[in-house]
Amino acid sequence: MLMMPLDLNLHEKFHIRTGALPSDTDYYDVSSREDVARLLEKFSGVVGSTRDVVTGSLFVKRYCALLAGAVYAYLHLGTALNISPGNLKLELSGGGSLRFHLKVLEHPELTGAALDRHEKIRRYATHLYTENAIPLFGHIIALTGIQETTLWATLSYLLAYWKKEWTRTLEGERLQAFWADYAQLTVGADGSCFSCVINPLTAEFPVFQAPDDPDIKIMLRSKCCLNYCAGKGQYCYTCPGLTDEARVQRYKEVHG
Repeated sequence: MLMMPLDLNLHEKFHIRTGALPSDTDYYDVSSREDVARLLEKFSGVVGSTRDVVTGSLFVKRYCALLAGAVYAYLHLGTALNISPGNLKLELSGGGSLRFHLKVLEHPELTGAALDRHEKIRRYATHLYTENAIPLFGHIIALTGIQETTLWATLSYLLAYWKKEWTRTLEGERLQAFWADYAQLTVGADGSCFSCVINPLTAEFPVFQAPDDPDIKIMLRSKCCLNYCAGKGQYCYTCPGLTDEARVQRYKEVHG
């Protein structure tokens, strides 16, 4: 199979790698609940979490970079990534981030397939959510007790954040095509992709104005990620549980 050069954004922003695995690193199989349990135990120590539900939330917060990267690859590169468990290994860095190692980059059944655009996107959405996100989320829910709605809210927020970044340089027909494909692949995907009647991805989030720049609007999360329960106990300034005063104070602490 033809191997494409790895896009720099996939590597740097979404921590996606391809090719041979280094031999001196531990890797984890997301299809194995035992492997996921071992990874969560190690992850909890790295991020300083003493509660299973916190570990589950923060782990999925990092795992969702893979799904966002897969959406980016399709919308910007026209590449359907193969994130199947048999093609994917997870690596935990010393800082608590996840790296995603793909044996091959492209999905063999969606690369060069004679499908119309809508059918290809539908099948890719099924690959991302039905075949991969839902099984992994199932492991996390069973092992940590985290609520499923929190996991989908985490993914929703990350996709909404990157959506804004991805459209900054697009205009005209390219922008219209992006919105159409983005909608079908995310918030407009059929509920069957998520094994439910209603698509659980959230399209819109409330915003607050950055205190130092009236032109900057920052999205607020719909669900707390529980970051304040781990490590140094710091709240995100995007946390829905903060008061306006506390949010501004936390924002100033982070941005100086």
